[in-house]
Amino acid sequence: MARKEVSQSNTIDIKKEQGKEYAGIFKGHKEIETKIGKQVVWQFVDDDGLPFGVYGFSNLNRAMEGIKPETLCYLTYLGTQNVKTKW
Repeated sequence: MARKEVSQSNTIDIKKEQGKEYAGIFKGHKEIETKIGKQVVWQFVDDDGLPFGVYGFSNLNRAMEGIKPETLCYLTYLGTQNVKTKW
């Protein structure tokens, strides 16, 4: 079996595609180093067995912390909201 280099081209920034749904079996996560520091990439496998990753952000990271591997997940970015904070 020939080795195949894995690129991050199959990693999605769902914040750029508001309202689009992604579905996959959760496989885990990895940390990558970026210009601004460490970032989490959540890893999934789609219906066709192809792997893809989703760049983490605050709300997604909090939601995914409680998800067990091998769980079917549906991800849809709904945008931002103005919420009342103490600031």
